[in-house]
Amino acid sequence: MNKFINIIFQKVESVKNKIFIAKNNFIACSKQCYGGIMKNKCLIFFCLLLLVVLCSAFTKRVLDFIAPTVLNESDVNADNEPGMIVYDMNEDAFYGRGNGTTWKKLSFSESDLNSSLCTESSNYTILDDDGCGTIIIDNTTSNRTITLPSVANNANRVITIKNISSNQNKVTVTRSGSATIDGYTSIDLDFKQAYIEIQCDGTNWFIIGENITSVQKRYTLTVTGTDWTTIKATGVPYRDIEGTWRLIFNISGTVTSSSRTSYTATISGITFDASHAQDISGHPSTSTGAVHLARANQNTNTVGVYHPTITTTGYLYSGDVELASKPTFVE
Repeated sequence: MNKFINIIFQKVESVKNKIFIAKNNFIACSKQCYGGIMKNKCLIFFCLLLLVVLCSAFTKRVLDFIAPTVLNESDVNADNEPGMIVYDMNEDAFYGRGNGTTWKKLSFSESDLNSSLCTESSNYTILDDDGCGTIIIDNTTSNRTITLPSVANNANRVITIKNISSNQNKVTVTRSGSATIDGYTSIDLDFKQAYIEIQCDGTNWFIIGENITSVQKRYTLTVTGTDWTTIKATGVPYRDIEGTWRLIFNISGTVTSSSRTSYTATISGITFDASHAQDISGHPSTSTGAVHLARANQNTNTVGVYHPTITTTGYLYSGDVELASKPTFVE
């Protein structure tokens, strides 16, 4: 309250000083005034000067508005007029009230200004003041890199970045300086509709929303093999948070009945991880009680099942396997 009173006295003193100056100017002018004409000119001069002083004091009062300081906005009498703004010392924040009696916290941060939808088709470094809240990326022609702004100037800012292109190119969201994105130096958006929503705490960026780990779509797979006819072949590709692509698949098909000890089928559009073969489920569809082994062959796109000599008319394969790269059929 003392601070508020001091502000009022300062404003009063300011107006008094301006009136004192105007008075001295009037006295000086009056000493030189003689005759009816000069007296009228001095009177006009004084009136105009006084008008300027009063307008200046009023304008400065409006432009230099300082909100009253309170310990808590709820301490202000509810009967105060609507439109009041106060400064809450406890929260270091401003509160305002409209036509009702409910106080609302006001925000004047830079992040409030960054809410525009921006479209980019080339590499882009996000600026502190570019106004972008959501950035959609067209990476039709090549891979794109989006560099985040400095964390020091973007505390509380929220940014959403989305890949909208249907191709094999990716969008890489990378950090600025030594800041991390939930512990990572960069995040890849490498399928259509992949996005990441992040918020800055002034030191690092944190993921608060995303679609970067699942394509969320089931595809019909193309499977070929000797005397093979597909009954059903589906797969759901996805990538884990580390950026590794995987495929969940379920395949069934028929073959010409013959005596054999193994069978290999080929899945189009994928390559299994090159470092190791992976166990899957696979067996002849018409065998019972037979021991069989199945695997996804490393650095290939083939799955095989191995079994004793039997006569079968079909095979079943299923698994969740690691891939060497993004499937070519994924948008």
